[in-house]
Amino acid sequence: MGYPPGVNFARVESFFVGKGKTFSNIWWFTTLSAFPGSWDLANFAAQADFACGGTAINSMDATITQLGSNVLVHNAGLARSIDTYTSSSGGISGTGHPLPEEVAVVVTRITTTPGKSGRGRLYFSGINSDHVDENRLSTAGRSNWVAMAATFKNPIVNQTMTWSPANYSRLTSAFHAAVDFIVEPVFGTRRDRRSRR
Repeated sequence: MGYPPGVNFARVESFFVGKGKTFSNIWWFTTLSAFPGSWDLANFAAQADFACGGTAINSMDATITQLGSNVLVHNAGLARSIDTYTSSSGGISGTGHPLPEEVAVVVTRITTTPGKSGRGRLYFSGINSDHVDENRLSTAGRSNWVAMAATFKNPIVNQTMTWSPANYSRLTSAFHAAVDFIVEPVFGTRRDRRSRR
């Protein structure tokens, strides 16, 4: 199924690497703003990369590196894509060590639409063992990840345009406004998937 016609949206896929393995997460945004004539994709991509991957990396172990993002923008049927290149290290260090890359913090994206079509999940590897209490986030770890996830609710304001967080459902081929990002207390298992564009 293709993207719905007439919708201006952005797809931000941020890439991370740890222990020689890469993983990524995808964020969606929609806009009702008009594109200014001098709109600069690279300018938007840099801000989107920081707002998504740049925020997430701060909650990961110091051994994890953010590589950058692929940012795709759909404007009136015209799709344009650009890559950003970053080299930011995780913000959590200390006496702990990183958990295996398959173990992930799960952040559920909530919309006003019920059912599977109304949500999405983000899986973040790079958990520091100082944030672990048995098979779940510790109190300190949960506080850290909840603060990170709260930033995903913020729209991106760039070059007179406002981009609102959304979820794209392949079930309905529609975008749904994201109203919250919930950190699940119990860890999930990240599965390797090919990048979908």
